Parts: sequence; C-alpha cells; structure tokens
Amino acid sequence: MLALLSALAVGSGGAAAEESACVTLSGRNGQAKGTLCGVPLPGGKGAVYKGIRYAGAERWASSRRVTDYGETPQAARAFGPICPQPGGQGTMSEDCLYLNVWTPVTGKADRKDLPVLVFIHGGAFVEGAGSLPYYDGTAFARDHDVVVVTLNYRLGALGFLRTDARGRPPRNGGNFGIEDQLNALAWVRDNIGAFGGDPARVTLVGESAGAMSTGLHLFASPRSQRLFRAAIQESNPLGYRYRNRLQAEEQFADFVACLNSVMKNPAAKDCSSGGGRFPRATPTTGQILLAQNLFSAAEYDVQEIDYGLPASIPFAPFVDGSFLTRQPADAVAGGAPKPTLYGFNKDEGVIFAEGEGALTPGDFKENLVWLFGRNAARILANPSYNPATLNPAYGLPSAALTAYANFFADFEVKCATMAANRRPGPKASRDIWMYEFTQTAGTRFYQPAYDPLGVCAAHNRWGNSCHGNELQYVFDTLDDAATGRDRALATVMNQAWAAFVKAPGSGPGIEGWRRWQWNSGRPAEAPYELADPGGVVDTGKTFSASNCALWLNGAMVADTSGKRPGRK
Repeated sequence: MLALLSALAVGSGGAAAEESACVTLSGRNGQAKGTLCGVPLPGGKGAVYKGIRYAGAERWASSRRVTDYGETPQAARAFGPICPQPGGQGTMSEDCLYLNVWTPVTGKADRKDLPVLVFIHGGAFVEGAGSLPYYDGTAFARDHDVVVVTLNYRLGALGFLRTDARGRPPRNGGNFGIEDQLNALAWVRDNIGAFGGDPARVTLVGESAGAMSTGLHLFASPRSQRLFRAAIQESNPLGYRYRNRLQAEEQFADFVACLNSVMKNPAAKDCSSGGGRFPRATPTTGQILLAQNLFSAAEYDVQEIDYGLPASIPFAPFVDGSFLTRQPADAVAGGAPKPTLYGFNKDEGVIFAEGEGALTPGDFKENLVWLFGRNAARILANPSYNPATLNPAYGLPSAALTAYANFFADFEVKCATMAANRRPGPKASRDIWMYEFTQTAGTRFYQPAYDPLGVCAAHNRWGNSCHGNELQYVFDTLDDAATGRDRALATVMNQAWAAFVKAPGSGPGIEGWRRWQWNSGRPAEAPYELADPGGVVDTGKTFSASNCALWLNGAMVADTSGKRPGRK
C-alpha cells in the first residue's frame, strides 16, 4: 500500500523551481519527504500550494497518509480532482484526497510559529470540495499572517457506508470521510512547519456539514483531540442526531438493494429489483452514484420534516461507539473541551424550505405529531410554527413553507447552538463566543437551480441572510456585485476569524464581543450580530425571537418511535 501511495504521489509530475515557490519536506520527525512547488500569491507576499495529495485509499478502506513525494520536485499549482458527487463540476475521481495550503511565507519557511486555520467544507456530506473559489485563503495569509488549509474528503456512499470492499463492517464504523479529515489533520501536524505554520496553533473550522464534522472532532472523536486547539462552527445543525450502529447497518442493507438494482439496470427507477447480498462484481463509480441517488429518493422524502433525525441526511457519519463515541447534540450543553466560536445566520431555514416544494399545512402538522408526539400541540400553539396564523414570508409562496423555515432555523440550528455551555462541566472551556450573521448576501452563493425563487439571491428584496451566506465574508472572497458596505463587513469578519485563530482565549478581538455564558436558565449574553457597515451589534433578541425557551425546555427531543407518516 505504501508503495502504491508513493507511486501515486510521484505521478503528479515535476515543477520548475524558478517558476514556483518551493518547500522541502525533510522526512524527519514524522514529516513527509520531498519537494512541493506552488505559486506565489499576487503582490509577492506568500504562496499557495494546490492539490497536495495528503493520503490515498482503496474504496471503502481506511485512508493512509502520504509519507514520500519522491525525488522529483512535485507541482502543487493546480487543484486536485474532487471526490465523486452527483452533478459534480470539473474532474472527479475516487483518488481525491488532496489539500491546499495558503501561507504568508514563500520558499524556505524561516518562521514556523504562524497560526493555522484548517477548513472543512460543507455540502450535506454528499457534495463540495476544498477548492471552491469562496474558500480561497489568500486574504487570511496576505492580510493576517494566517496559514490556511482546505481539504477534500470522501463523500456520500463512498465516504459514509458501513462496509468494507467485501460487504463486512469496517473498523472505523463506516466513517471513511471523517477518517480522511483526521488524516488531513495529522498531515498538518507533521508537515505544516515547512510552510511556516505551528502545529500547536491549529484551529479547526467548518461550515454546515463541515461544522458538523468539526463538532464530531470536538465532541466525539478521541483520536482528534491532540490535533487542534480551538474550533469554529458556522451553521452547525447541532440538533441533528447521527445514525447509530444499528441504523448504519440498516442503511447499508437498503443501499445494497439500490446498488444491485442499478447494476442490473442502469435505468432502474427504484430499488425493488435489487437483493440483499453485496455484489460480487465490482461496481463502477458511476453505478455507486446512481445507487446513491436512488437510495436518497427512497429514504429522504423532501415532503417529510425529519431534520435532526437519522434519515434527514441520506449519507452522514455514524456514532458507532468506537470511532465516534458521542452525539454532539448530547454534549454541547456540557460545554466544549476547547475554545469555540459558534454561530448561525438569521434565515437558516429559507433555502431548505424552498426545497420542500408543495408542503401543505396538513403535511407539516402530521410530521410534527410524528416527531414530537404530545409536544406537537405546544409547537403549533406558537404563531411562528402554525400555518393557520402565518402569512407567507421570506419570499416563500406559502404559510406552510414559512412555518417550516422558522421551525428548521429555530429547532435545528439556532436554539441547538445557543444551548452551548448551558450546563458546563468542570473541564469545559470558558472561552466560548457566539454570533448571528444578519447581512443579506452581497454576492451570489446559490446557483439558480438551487434557488429558483431567488429567496437567497444577492441583495434579495426580502433581506434574507441564508445558510452559507457568511462564507464569502469570512474568507473575504466577495465578487464584483458586492457593495462597499459588504466589503467593509468582509474586512471585519476576516479579521475577527483571524484574531480567534491567533489567540482563541481572547476571542474574535472586537471590543464589546463578550464570552457566551448562561445565567438563570437563559443566556447572560446575546449572540453578537454581524451586519454592515462592518460593525458588531448586540441584538439581545435572538434567544426569545427563536422561541428557545420552548425548544430547550421539553420539546427539543424528537420521538422517532412509530411509523413515519406517508411511509410504507
């Protein structure tokens, strides 16, 4: 296997040193061996190293870190292939475990003490890549002397399925994508010094599924604890409960039926023609993606309101009790073990509600009853979640979708996040900060296919601040549609994130942004609002406006017993 990894690494080709910024890895003290040549950043300060292979893996097998890049200097000037995903743009390959490094130093790193931001991308664990343009780390490196690392990890059925290549339970519980992230963090520990970074000053950052991953490393992965010192979680649906071992086994059996159906007939419309036996023939990547689509259609009906439950994301990590040991939803109230910055956007639920299509008030009520039992009446008694008392809002076409948007934002994200440090244990960090991003997007984040109504479009007329809209401000990667006020806020946020990465114990470094703490059953401090013209304002209203007293006092726990509405 190691020989294969070395061969794969050498296969990336040479790079002319005079055209590049090159770093040499010594091969000593755990560091890999070889020379990697990237591209100087515009303006002459720093460099970017793209498409560094950090690990290799056979299908449904643990990834293994690259330790030797060969004798020939390797080009690190173009992003590597993205991991297989439905509708993926660009080159896709199962050989996709690449990372990218932006650093303020060029060539031989005389400095080895710079803070490091390792970013995990989102995409519901089925799409995304570390090479997407809004994750460009140039501003962090150029303006704040922060080393940035972005990475790919295996996705969908290739990244999260309880099987090995022969249909047997794997040693990592099926958490191949999380194990890839773990290996990327270990690569950073061993090699980032050559790029000027300090392995003892790593902050793990993620958004959406990347924030979920960050939460798992923070709360549930014993092997991750020594690989980072602080965390930032952007829009983590902390109310989500991951599949357990039994549910993972059920998911595998259902997926095998879909895979067999596709292998018999690529045009199969459902999984009924498949069987329960793992296929003897080796499926192609395309067949796995087709089976993934069939499985998702069968197991994830968008008309069902089951966010926060195991079926709500077709493929996701598993709390198997060994590799991942704990539900973050059960841990967050007890406090984080490391300094953590949490946050969410004002209108988290809007883009998800738009995808629910023709949801009716009856559908909404039926699913609330299934999820929450007797507590459903308490929820529907609140005007925020009762279609009968709501007018359509956010640009959504119905009151039912508006109720859904409120429900998702409050139950799944906002209140679950504001439960952080509610009952801190003796080992919990006191260095916890919280934000709410309320700015309407300054540039397009969602393509029209994802947002046909334009409810999350740049400068949308409803003032929606949707899921993911903060990213181009955090990385300061706004495009030409942004206003001067947008750019001022991006400057503030990019600097605040950098300040936290540099000194997590001191927080985002903005005067008046105080630590998150509880007092008498509710937060003593409100989340801080991030909005133009670049200031930070204490809203003091988010906890009550999100009905968190309801969600954190009995109705937060969903009852998954019984038959799901509309399912056979």
